[in-house]
Amino acid sequence: MRKRLYLIIVLLLAVLVAVFTKPNQFTAEINNTVGKIPSNTFNLIVYTDIHHDPAYEVDPWKETLDCIKAVSERTCIDAFWNLGDIINGHTTTKAEAIKQIKEVTDLEDKVSPNFHRIPGNHDNNIQSTYESNAGYSIEEVLTVDELRGVLENTTQTENHNSGHSTDYYVDFSELRIVCLSADGTTFHPETAEWLRETALDTELPVLFLSHIPTRPEWGFHNDVQGGEMIEAEIRRFIENGGVVIAYIHGHDHGDMVSTVTDEKGEKLWNSVAVACSRFHVPQSNGTPGMTFWERNKDDATMVVFDVVSIDLEKRKVLFTRFGAGEDREIFF
Repeated sequence: MRKRLYLIIVLLLAVLVAVFTKPNQFTAEINNTVGKIPSNTFNLIVYTDIHHDPAYEVDPWKETLDCIKAVSERTCIDAFWNLGDIINGHTTTKAEAIKQIKEVTDLEDKVSPNFHRIPGNHDNNIQSTYESNAGYSIEEVLTVDELRGVLENTTQTENHNSGHSTDYYVDFSELRIVCLSADGTTFHPETAEWLRETALDTELPVLFLSHIPTRPEWGFHNDVQGGEMIEAEIRRFIENGGVVIAYIHGHDHGDMVSTVTDEKGEKLWNSVAVACSRFHVPQSNGTPGMTFWERNKDDATMVVFDVVSIDLEKRKVLFTRFGAGEDREIFF
């Protein structure tokens, strides 16, 4: 009798283990991604354009963060960055926008205390005042300082731009990451001045992160303004001996690598667009050369993020794609 009871207990335990550890739609992709990440590089995870919206039928931000957590637990990830458009913000009040942003950022901070954020053009909720005809007033738009307060992890030490407080940089032992924000899709003179006077006053190699690219033709329907000021300061940095690793951005919802050159046509740096994490993506945004990927809610293509591995010795950056899309490699 005892032996039979023992066997029954063992079988029940085996069933429970099988149920709770069975592979899901992301297991193979997690294993594949982990196996490709170098161990001797500076590694950060970037993702962008979640457009979290409770009204969406498929809104995979939780699955995305679950997969980011699973990858980071099995390899060395030095930092994490959300490149903006955390919410959709088309029919929300300020209070609702803050609540939706914090749903995402609170879970990000549970994944890792090393999560950083950059605001996108949807995150200050301005879409609710003029795009969606929701009838909201300008009071429902978050100010730059309010947006910084919502996005910032207060345990982190970030060097903010006093003129435009959602600009900041973070130093690591081997490189500096400079994060550029905008009002909507417009860079401001305060950001260019901060680059010139503060953020690019360094001997470290610099990686630029932003929600938007620097050029209208690389933006969503040519909507970027003020990028020429940003490029001028990056050029100045290079002319003075500085090393630019890359300029990585979201906003466009697709993948593309573009090159900024000097007057002789020689490469200065690469501008790299990262595909969006929102499940439903447009087939085109009017940007020639941009790639969009098929997505399926029943397999790993439901999710999109990149592990960015920087090899300073070889001057190489590897983008290991999780989910929909392909790996990419650039040199600097």
